[in-house]
Amino acid sequence: MKVLIKTWGCAASQSDSEIMAGLLARAGHELVKDETSADVIIANTCTVKHRVEIDELKEIEKLKQKGKKIIATGCLVQDKQHLNKLNGISYIGLNSEGEIAKYVDEVARGEVVQVFSDKKLDRAALPRIRKNPVVETIQILQGCMSNCTFCATKLAKGNTYSFSEARILAQAESAVRDGCKEIWLTSQDNGTYGIDRGTNIANLLGKICAIHGKFFVRNGMANPQWIKMFQKELIAAYKNEKVFKFLHIPVQSGSDRVLKDMRRGHSAKDFKKIVEAFREVFPKITIATDIICGFPSETEKDFEKTLKLIKETKPDMINISQFWPRPGTNAAEMKQLRGDVKKARSRQLTKLCDEITMEQNKKWIGWQGQALVDEKNDDGTFVARNASYKPILLKAEGLKLGDIRNVKIISAKEKYLIGIVQLLLE
Repeated sequence: MKVLIKTWGCAASQSDSEIMAGLLARAGHELVKDETSADVIIANTCTVKHRVEIDELKEIEKLKQKGKKIIATGCLVQDKQHLNKLNGISYIGLNSEGEIAKYVDEVARGEVVQVFSDKKLDRAALPRIRKNPVVETIQILQGCMSNCTFCATKLAKGNTYSFSEARILAQAESAVRDGCKEIWLTSQDNGTYGIDRGTNIANLLGKICAIHGKFFVRNGMANPQWIKMFQKELIAAYKNEKVFKFLHIPVQSGSDRVLKDMRRGHSAKDFKKIVEAFREVFPKITIATDIICGFPSETEKDFEKTLKLIKETKPDMINISQFWPRPGTNAAEMKQLRGDVKKARSRQLTKLCDEITMEQNKKWIGWQGQALVDEKNDDGTFVARNASYKPILLKAEGLKLGDIRNVKIISAKEKYLIGIVQLLLE
């Protein structure tokens, strides 16, 4: 059977698609890249942002109108209040993806499959086909322990269920043997790993770094609420040369009043202290954060506090989301800000963030050192990452994924650096 997998969403969603691809290939199905030749199309959905939800629902409806056999899965499906939007097509819950090959067979025969399971699926134990041959994405848990008033993902995935440490380590070891040079640890909140197992992400990082081989580890997003509980241990874990000096710590607002309304579990001061503590030990660490602009209770004064916090902490990467109410969340029941207010604040915040990220990137001009080539663009250029996980655009003959090269930064853009190759090291 010819199967196409279309994916929306985060690294965890991308990993789910790699796992389903592995399961389908093991069962003898052929994976294709175009919808015209596909017998069945899997739509792996996301529900974090309203705009993404609209795009994926439009795409699913378009495929349905073309007579395609579709299986929807992912967070949109898991949040069952969205099922009426799928207009009677086949769908399976996140915990049922381990049997995707069986459901593809059933849908191909003309059956309509609509399945959910309450049994947690340990994804670290499943086969996969990597989208990038030198990057292994390992999901370390499902769900989270926060109860943010704006988040629909929590409704879809529930509380933290940490996957087996032994299986995570086995997956990492297997990936390194296969030639992977980067191990990405991902989830809805890496900061909650091990809460249900009597351990934490710092311990897991240490054990992964103990695996023999030349590779690097990227720790995924972790919320301030949990990082502050084991900050010293995490800083110690980051001292290992295998760990990218990259910390994704979403603050969402600079106003403690808004953070309380969001039920974030941390203060602006908590975020600032964590950033300062990591920068004290790792001056060149890349700090990434997220901001929600236009939360319903955000006043102009609250917004000014967000601008102030960004100016003070100067994150290297800032993901801005204009607030949109997600069905079923507490924030959706609040009185919403006018659209023009949200747009104006978003433009102002974006301008500031672009200035700051450019300022931070310019500091790297003239830097020389090793970088791992981990991505190839459609135009033939490559992207390499240094120890701070900074993306460095390279254009040179003879580059290949997995190379470690000595590079020099010659220019900077808001989103990336531009470098030249100086010497092949290995």
